[in-house]
Amino acid sequence: MDAILLCRISDLKQDDGYSLDAQERVGIEYCKNRSFEINKIFRFVETGSKSHKREKFDGMMDYIRDYVERSKEKSLQLIVEKPDRLTRNFTNREQLQLFVMTGKLVIHFYKDRRILDRNCSPTDIFTDDVMTSVNKYIALNIARETRKGMNEKARIGWYPGHAPLGYKNIREGSQNKHGRKEAKIVIDDETKRAVLRIFELRAMHGYSYYAIRDQILSERLLPDCRARRLSKSSIECILQNPFYEGRFFWDGEWCQGKHEVFVPLEWIRRTEGRRGTPNTNTFVGPFSHLVRCGVPGCESIVIYDPKTKSNRTTGESRIYHYYHCADGSRFHKLNNISQVNVSEAKLWDNFEQVVQQISISEEVADVIMSYLLEANKKSKEATEEARLRTRARLLQLATKEEELYEHWTEQLLTREGYKKHLEKIAAERSEIERRLAAVENTNEVDIERRAKVLLELCKRAESAWKKGSAEERLALIKRLCSNFRLNGVSLEFDLNIPFAKVLEFKKNTEKENWCPGPDLNRHDRYYRIPGF
Repeated sequence: MDAILLCRISDLKQDDGYSLDAQERVGIEYCKNRSFEINKIFRFVETGSKSHKREKFDGMMDYIRDYVERSKEKSLQLIVEKPDRLTRNFTNREQLQLFVMTGKLVIHFYKDRRILDRNCSPTDIFTDDVMTSVNKYIALNIARETRKGMNEKARIGWYPGHAPLGYKNIREGSQNKHGRKEAKIVIDDETKRAVLRIFELRAMHGYSYYAIRDQILSERLLPDCRARRLSKSSIECILQNPFYEGRFFWDGEWCQGKHEVFVPLEWIRRTEGRRGTPNTNTFVGPFSHLVRCGVPGCESIVIYDPKTKSNRTTGESRIYHYYHCADGSRFHKLNNISQVNVSEAKLWDNFEQVVQQISISEEVADVIMSYLLEANKKSKEATEEARLRTRARLLQLATKEEELYEHWTEQLLTREGYKKHLEKIAAERSEIERRLAAVENTNEVDIERRAKVLLELCKRAESAWKKGSAEERLALIKRLCSNFRLNGVSLEFDLNIPFAKVLEFKKNTEKENWCPGPDLNRHDRYYRIPGF
């Protein structure tokens, strides 16, 4: 028989009697004595009470579901030490009990010498539910007591978590009732110099986060295991962590820490005035936060960076409006790709060309509208035919279901065969009802209205562009296009689907072999503009 073995603990600090190695060893021996073939061993450290932290347990549940779906005739043996190793909540308990009662799963609790299968008594199921309630209570109570202990520890001034860089967690002093010494946080001499250097470079020299990281790595102030994880975001977290000034935030309250402070308070105050990147560019242009860098591998935001230049003869100052990649990921710098400044006027010219392309005349608009009306008429006919077909099929399924019931009552079908046919009918009915709902929700009148609005916008686009303000032009651009990319001096973008189709119709009208008539498409098919 196929079997899977579950070895789970909630904490690596559990006693050896409950360790993963002990569970795996005894579980394998149990399977060997009963000639079970172990398909897979699930071995992990994970809580059993928090649903959002049971990723590995959920992976085991997915494996059981897949096995049940693939193997219709065989049952899977689940080998586990005792009930509290398996479930501490009713969500998973109900799922497993369903598989057990349908004969798809057999659960072996080898330490309790209990087996749950489809022939187990109601007393066994009741006992299982009671044990789940007990396990759930124990898990919730442990969590509550742990939170109380951590809050009390924070209240007296000791941070109840992992120490940040420059500090380390130790245990010293008197022992408690469990034989463990008091946990404290002290200065870590191995990483202290790196933290001091980070604050010094930021406070006294104004280094950026990237520059600080490069400097720390070049001076080799951190062990290799810590240096590999040093990044811009970790530098920022260190500089903004209030722990280095002697306090910390825990469970919604500020606590004064008892740990020793080694970073000069003056440096901390200076870094508070240098939050964020040292870039002082606060200018905002019409295309700010709209365009991204189109260089493959970069995709940073394009920023507005005006340049002020003075005339040497007259002394007059003039502002030149430029845009360039912010290089937030340092892709250009690391790959020696030069930054290119693009003028705002050039960007406006590129968008004006798009507006001119999608602009259409009254004649072209009338041709497209007549085409859409004809296509919509055919769509209505096809929709009505689909309604009739789906409703007729639903009636057939209802009749077939009644016939199956009669066959079962007359004992022409077994219960399993009757259920199997009913499941097929239910699946087909669900799919047909879904398609019917989609057909019923089709609003042809709304499609025509939106098509008229689209064509009216295309007719007036060029005049609206010439007369509109910068804000109105920008609103029109966002309606026409999306996914703006600046690749060097070339602006790239995607024309939104309805306007792209209008442009396609417009190009077709300019061809000599395409002309309006009863059939406007020489390929003998009609097309509806997507989105309408």
